[in-house]
Amino acid sequence: MGNKKEIPDNSELRQRAEKALKVSSVNNDCPVEFSPDEMKTLIHDLEVHQIELEMQNDELRRFQAELYTERARYFDLYNMAPVGFFSINEQKLIFECNLTAAKMLGTTRSTIVKQPVTRFILKEDQDIYYLHNKQLFETDVPQECDLRMLKNNGSAIWVRLATTVVQNSEGITSRRMVMSDITERKKVENILKERETFLKTLINAIPIPVFYKDKKGRYLEFNEAFEVFFGKKREDLIGKSVFDISPRHLAEKYTAQDNELFAIGGKQQYESQVKNTNGKLRDVIFSTSVVPGNKGSFIGLIGAILDITDRKRDEEDISNLRNYLSNIIDSMPSVIIGVDKDGRVNQWNHKAQIITGISKESAKGQLFEKAFPLLSSESERLKQAISMRKICSNPRQFRKEEDQVIFENITIYPLTANGRAGAVVRVDDVTEQVKLEEMMVQSEKMLSLGGFSAAMAHEINNPLAGVIQNTNVLSNRLTMKDMPANIKAAESSGTTMEAIHEFMHARKVPRMLEAITESGLRIADIVRNILSFSRKSDSFFSTHNPKVLMEKILALASSGYDLKKKFDFKSIVIEKKYEKDLPVIVCRGSEIQQVLLNVFNNGAYAMFEKQFSEKDYQPKFCLKLSEEREFNMLRIEVKDNGPGIDKETCKRIFEPFFTTKPIGSGTGLGLSVSYFIITKNHNGTMEVESELGKGTNFIIRLPMGACSIKDKHLFGLGEF
Repeated sequence: MGNKKEIPDNSELRQRAEKALKVSSVNNDCPVEFSPDEMKTLIHDLEVHQIELEMQNDELRRFQAELYTERARYFDLYNMAPVGFFSINEQKLIFECNLTAAKMLGTTRSTIVKQPVTRFILKEDQDIYYLHNKQLFETDVPQECDLRMLKNNGSAIWVRLATTVVQNSEGITSRRMVMSDITERKKVENILKERETFLKTLINAIPIPVFYKDKKGRYLEFNEAFEVFFGKKREDLIGKSVFDISPRHLAEKYTAQDNELFAIGGKQQYESQVKNTNGKLRDVIFSTSVVPGNKGSFIGLIGAILDITDRKRDEEDISNLRNYLSNIIDSMPSVIIGVDKDGRVNQWNHKAQIITGISKESAKGQLFEKAFPLLSSESERLKQAISMRKICSNPRQFRKEEDQVIFENITIYPLTANGRAGAVVRVDDVTEQVKLEEMMVQSEKMLSLGGFSAAMAHEINNPLAGVIQNTNVLSNRLTMKDMPANIKAAESSGTTMEAIHEFMHARKVPRMLEAITESGLRIADIVRNILSFSRKSDSFFSTHNPKVLMEKILALASSGYDLKKKFDFKSIVIEKKYEKDLPVIVCRGSEIQQVLLNVFNNGAYAMFEKQFSEKDYQPKFCLKLSEEREFNMLRIEVKDNGPGIDKETCKRIFEPFFTTKPIGSGTGLGLSVSYFIITKNHNGTMEVESELGKGTNFIIRLPMGACSIKDKHLFGLGEF
């Protein structure tokens, strides 16, 4: 359509005319003869006609130029249009398309021409195109449809097709199709649909009723919770007002509130009642807001209904519970004091009032140390518990009240409620408990030493005195050459003291007598240790050298012997692993002796049980003393190579009255009392590790240095 043909000039036309005239003359058998006048007239007419032809030629050339211009403009409009054009023949093939259509499909016009439109339509949308054509031919009315077409690269685009049936002058029918790219519009529509779906999902996910109504009070939109609350279906609520779903007196109140909101704008919140699906009145809070329209007007309002019936009942229950808890706290025998993060009293029970003489009203708001001067020393622990959110305990604190000593356990519990920090201080009077525990410890000590005491009194002390005395007499009579009685006795026996003296020294009798004396004195020391151990222990702490303390306990344990089981502690191999330069510990030495003696006795008992069942078995204790610097603790380990303990027994080993020994062989209190002494009296830890067949290891940790005696009454010095 864009190629222009050149217009012939006059000379060319003349040549073509003359040629035609010659042909005409040859074919004419009867040439016409003209007179001179006729010839002139004819020439004139010819000249005029020639001028007319020239004028017509000029007009024709002008018309052709305009035609070429229009064709060029049509080319631009057709090919550069923002929409695609297809022309489809009766064979359903494309016989013409513009450049835009080719670009939209990402190909060339030559690739499109002579192809059916269905080739470029997505398989899933072929049915849409089929119905589109069917309606077009059935109604002879232009049709439109939206479908997806395939680009040359395999991707799809959304298009809108507008098709018209046309007929040319020869009666041939064809279709003209306009294709508009609506991909972006479809994306926007999908986004809007997704947003609408999201908003509907969001509003339906809200568990409380939400609604929208116009200025006339008609409900136009609401969520599922709204339908459930009123027990009505959607179709029964759309377009209805509060007068259709609520009692009249309530509807009038709602309407008055709505009118007030429309008058002033903004938001509104008020409390009222609503009759729900069960016909029961529920306490609710309405939260509403106007929906602005054009020019500052309001077109409706949105609102939410919060059911507070349960909340109000809960608030009443909480109030009753607070009173109930307050009564419980006041009836407790312990002192209970609540403080805020600044250490000011906000809870004060009846026991605190009795001890301090300060009423609850007077105590509230005061600083803890001012309200309760007796506990002013706990101020730092109180701050620490609040800041670190850690329970702080200070057991066995004593104070003098008239002529008696009161022991108290002070425990501080950190609190965090509603983002506000604080603490609860509890003070328990444990005076009677301390007395009972001391009695229990003392009775256990006496029980564990019962066998030693009887044997010492009847089997050791009296014979020991005779042994030592007679040994000294023997030494004098056999080794003193100058004693007159010795000389006289030797002569009467037919010998001399010199001979006896030489004989005794040759047989090393004097050295043997010295050994007997030394052994006797050693036994005397053991007896003294037992006697000191059996005395009632002091209630005060003192410093002790861990190694010296351990050796004294070993000396006591070495004197143990069980006739029934052939129990002999001296036959046990003792392996010692003591760290050098261990710091002193502050403890009740007699109580630590009792603990370790219990552990030794239990281990020895178990090992000698194993010895009866295994040949070539050698009982052995491995003793370790080390410092845990990270925790500032002394670590004591007593490990045996006995039969070991199963897991279930390990769990119960520190329970009172629990024992694995036969009836009559133990009370089951030894390890329980030991655990109590270490954990409660000394703020330490005691644990057991054991595996069947591999022995048992008791691990005891005791605080070292001054930290262990903080707030304790320290008396005297122990071993160094």
